[in-house]
Amino acid sequence: MTIHLYVKLHEPLSIFDNVIKAIKKEQDELLVTSENKRSFTLFNEIKKIDDHTIFVVSSLNSLGLNDADIAAQLSWFIDNSVKLVICDVTSTYEFGVTQPMNQAVLNTILESILSDNKNVVTVSFKRANSGRNKLPFPDNWDELYEKWRNGEISSKQFIEKSGLKKATFYNLLTEYKDIQVQNEKYLKRYKII
Repeated sequence: MTIHLYVKLHEPLSIFDNVIKAIKKEQDELLVTSENKRSFTLFNEIKKIDDHTIFVVSSLNSLGLNDADIAAQLSWFIDNSVKLVICDVTSTYEFGVTQPMNQAVLNTILESILSDNKNVVTVSFKRANSGRNKLPFPDNWDELYEKWRNGEISSKQFIEKSGLKKATFYNLLTEYKDIQVQNEKYLKRYKII
């Protein structure tokens, strides 16, 4: 079984502790993908997972910026029979993560979001998500980053080959380093559980 944590940058490490303790077995593989709060590019890419994967997010807000986005993502997980665990919705994992149970809980959450009576779940959105859309990393970012890190290309060459503006390059570089540090922390933390 593969457990795939989808983490928003700067989320506390402890947010996934209860879920990992409840569902992770020694032989399970753990994957971590981190992304900026306002970005969902990687989220949509990593949803191409097999039926032996449990997808874990910290909250409903990790699925989208508004109710419509969250409802669309929940519908995708339900329609594709992919297991989704939401840390702050304990019913998604406390009774096990079997397919029928998980689908029933996700359906209940979806119905609550779509109805006027929000008595099952509430979704709170903060103004921090307003502003420009987050630029994704260029397709060749990983390759260029490795060459840059190894001293094979300069920052100027990196910028030219990636097609980014200088300020955007440095902003993405900072974010990328934050993502790598965070992923490493999560992997170290949960390898021992």
